[in-house]
Amino acid sequence: MATQPQAGLTEVGDAYERAEAWMAGHTLVRPEGPASAPWDFPPPAFETVTYDFPRPPLAAPADESEPPLGPKRLPADQWLHQPQWTRLRRARIGTHEPRRTAVVVAPAVMGDASWRFLERHYARVVTVSAGEAFTRLDEDRYEADPADTGQLAALLEQFTRDTGPGVDWLHALPLALDGSLDEHALESAQLACLDTVAALARALADVSEAVRPRAWLLSHGAQPVSGSVHIPEAGLLAAGLEVPRQELGVTLRWIDLPGPRPADWAAHLPDLLLDDTITEPATALRDGFWWQRTLQPVQAPNSFVSAVRSAAPGIHLVLGGTGASAPPWPPVSSNTPATEWSSSPGDRDTARAPTAPGPGHPDPGRPRHGRPDRRRRPAGPASRRPRRHRPRRRNGRRGLLARRDPATARRATAVKLRAALLVERLIAEHDPDYAAYCSSMAARFGGVGQFDYAAANACLDAYAHHAAPAATPPPCV
Repeated sequence: MATQPQAGLTEVGDAYERAEAWMAGHTLVRPEGPASAPWDFPPPAFETVTYDFPRPPLAAPADESEPPLGPKRLPADQWLHQPQWTRLRRARIGTHEPRRTAVVVAPAVMGDASWRFLERHYARVVTVSAGEAFTRLDEDRYEADPADTGQLAALLEQFTRDTGPGVDWLHALPLALDGSLDEHALESAQLACLDTVAALARALADVSEAVRPRAWLLSHGAQPVSGSVHIPEAGLLAAGLEVPRQELGVTLRWIDLPGPRPADWAAHLPDLLLDDTITEPATALRDGFWWQRTLQPVQAPNSFVSAVRSAAPGIHLVLGGTGASAPPWPPVSSNTPATEWSSSPGDRDTARAPTAPGPGHPDPGRPRHGRPDRRRRPAGPASRRPRRHRPRRRNGRRGLLARRDPATARRATAVKLRAALLVERLIAEHDPDYAAYCSSMAARFGGVGQFDYAAANACLDAYAHHAAPAATPPPCV
């Protein structure tokens, strides 16, 4: 405050008196330098407090005397929905009372030191490195084959006997996936996301629900939360959310993290693991928030475009054609100029060589099978007739998790997954105008006997959102 008041000015003391004098209409003495505002609010506390709004209760049915009998067909305008990721809440940082036990099954390359941050939140942290035989290396260090149900059952029996119902099982093998577009990376993904998850589900099914551990599947860059998908092969984990619950009564939950290094998310992960109020099957950590996947309704267009349209001039490559409802050859008007269609039905020979066209095959419409192309047809009306295949069902009781054989499951999904790799190579080399993937709702809703089928379709959905870190992908549907 100025030390010498001028005529007609008022000099007051603290902030409260200055505010009262200003509200009364007095002219205050301004200091020579910068001055703080004449009020004193407490420090901001929004980031440390969770706010929510009261939600109205769900409306009861109009007539409760007649309960619905079975599923009800929705109106056509309620059929379309679009998956969308929305913020669940802020990812908090803090310590928890160490009462539970954490069992981390991780690749050997990550090392035990990567998970020491859990010691501040758990009473006991056990690390299990992926190996070939069940071995106890130290008091809380083990080595086991994560795809062997018997070895996992031995671990579960020991931990549940010593600890009881307070065990969190972290399946961290998918964190080692790097997003490489080759067959070796795909094999590694099937081991980390399918074989080991199926073995874990079978082992958990034999544990009483009273002491059954809470199982978490950890991945990174596998969900299109706030951008593209960088590890599309980790999308295979989606089958572990519904099918184990439907077949075995086992609940698995999926957490997608922003990166493979625990140091990037170690401060936030325990916040979700030890929060009993969040029951979402799939969550993701991005930008300091926990996100959840929701289904948003999409309004159907008022008028539909005619189903018969002339294709744009160019080359159209169709991979697939073994489905029960869709023919492999698209019906095209015979007067379409300069349009060439090439179809590659999904047989076993197609899965052997998913190689992109090289110098010897400049035409991206020519499929490579390692044998003469007998399906390429000359242009003309007769060549565009749809040819239907008898459906080949690869799923059913043989696909149950209790009887799942990894080698048989590989053969059942080889065409779909390797064709996805081929499409990615075609996109990278030929830069098409668009790419369309045809998947199934089993990727979202599962189904009894559909574990590998649902996983393969979820992987297609992930490839539709995939983009390399420095690439601009074409529009994908």
